[in-house]
Amino acid sequence: MLLGAKGVTYQYTIDYLRGLAPFALCFIISYNMEVLIKTDGYPRLAILTVITGCLANCVLDYIAIFVLDLGVWGAAFATGLSQLLTCIIYLRHFLGGHNTFHFVKFRMDWSIYKRLIPLGFADGVTELCNGVMIFLFNRVILRCLGDDGLVSYTIIAYVNTLIVNTMLGISQGSQPLVSYHYANQIPVPPTAAANSSSAPAWNASPRPTEMEIAAFGRSTAVRKPPMRMLLPSSM
Repeated sequence: MLLGAKGVTYQYTIDYLRGLAPFALCFIISYNMEVLIKTDGYPRLAILTVITGCLANCVLDYIAIFVLDLGVWGAAFATGLSQLLTCIIYLRHFLGGHNTFHFVKFRMDWSIYKRLIPLGFADGVTELCNGVMIFLFNRVILRCLGDDGLVSYTIIAYVNTLIVNTMLGISQGSQPLVSYHYANQIPVPPTAAANSSSAPAWNASPRPTEMEIAAFGRSTAVRKPPMRMLLPSSM
């Protein structure tokens, strides 16, 4: 009700949440493990797992809706099952012995948050603002244009999300490459840049170009490598 569900959409919302809610933990685990697997040195496994989950979602949606006639609940349940599949693949990697990251006993270290909070606060606010803006857009569109207008906006928003995520993928894929080579004062191999993120060709020089430095929001006048800036002063 808070998000504007009423009338025809109310029952659809209830059915969808009932089908998807049991898999909420799978979404959290898969999103986090995707990042960990890429950090572990297996970016291809991460993207192949995501593609597998997407294809499984499409197939299971078709079966649930058109074959089994389960409606909105079936579509949500199929989405949850596809996310469960990605979790199983990710867990198989971390439990298979081919990884450098391992499960360990967790011990809270509050001192590390002194470094983590300043680094992640800006991104956290950005993510929060995205959710707030979508919520406000939905409320305004429902009031001014009704359900049909909201459906049209949803389609446009999905297309926009696809474009933005493509840009973010290129940006995030190129940043570790540029940071590593800049910190070690070595040229960036053009083939490595292309394989890393399909980003534009980088200037293979010992010093980074302005475009490379712009990825970190810093001026070319700064000579301290970004990776070293994140390390304790004693290292």
